[in-house]
Amino acid sequence: RRDGPWQHRVREECLAVRDAAGILDLPGFSRFNLDGPGAADWLSQQVTGLVPKPGRIGLVYFADDKGRIVTEMSVVRHDENLMTLITAAVAQWHDFEWLK
Repeated sequence: RRDGPWQHRVREECLAVRDAAGILDLPGFSRFNLDGPGAADWLSQQVTGLVPKPGRIGLVYFADDKGRIVTEMSVVRHDENLMTLITAAVAQWHDFEWLK
């Protein structure tokens, strides 16, 4: 079990974020900005699912030429041509290579 004296405070914080609002610092994640005309079309050709619509967020998977999943990223679609891709910090260089 992972119980400890911190459990009550963690629960309070989780409920506060769920029921109201919170700020999340994401130091364990890497971010890539994808911007420009055709950015969404380009990304849609790289992933196995649908790129989210503007104003939405979604999870997408990248596959190799044999269809094996090689990474996943969250896509924050700010507008028609601007997206932020969020991935694990440990995968930063691996995922950067997939985006090149």
